Amino acid sequence: MGRHQRRWLVLRPLQKSPDGLTAGRVQGRGTLTVSPGRDGALWVGTEGAGIYRYQQGNWENFGAPSGPRLYIWSVAEDAQGTIWAGTWGTGLLARRAEGFEQVPGLEGAGLMVSALLPSARGGLWVGTGAGLLRYENGRTTWYWHQEGRPVPQVRAIVESGDGTVWFGTAGAGLGCLNPERGQPHLYRKQDGLASDFIECLRLDNQGALWIGTSGAGLNRF
Repeated sequence: MGRHQRRWLVLRPLQKSPDGLTAGRVQGRGTLTVSPGRDGALWVGTEGAGIYRYQQGNWENFGAPSGPRLYIWSVAEDAQGTIWAGTWGTGLLARRAEGFEQVPGLEGAGLMVSALLPSARGGLWVGTGAGLLRYENGRTTWYWHQEGRPVPQVRAIVESGDGTVWFGTAGAGLGCLNPERGQPHLYRKQDGLASDFIECLRLDNQGALWIGTSGAGLNRF
């Protein structure tokens, strides 16, 4: 191997886990999201095989093959150590004891949760197929939601040091929200974005916002 070549380690749960679940290649399902835990674990959301935890060389599956297929689009750990998981069609899940349970008020059939961000100011920002909301102490507050009208899916969320929340949507561009003011401002393609379809966001140490679009490249704001 040359001096400048790097090794890639491919992680595949090919063996049976201690609880007897056959995990072979994440049950043949695609990986939708990964998120590191504070304890060194890696949480993996899959397209139909639920949630996996990889820690110290061992895999554990949350979502039995005999149960309903769980499509996990987002996973995040908050400052209190709670693991949250956003699903396609079965709402928001939270880890309780050794498993995951549906969160009251966000368990409705058909609710798709595609983005999660624990806020530095407490609570959890939740991006859904029906808009953007904040979940804290059992209460849900919608910040971008239109009753009776479909809104584009929220795909990504980041929060700046001053509390400003940025969120990317699948069709409505980039949202900028000051929670104290309420209604967000939307930046669209006519404002300079390469596309109104945004897949991912990243804030760097200089305060620049990097915007990954669907099919139109990378923007810097």
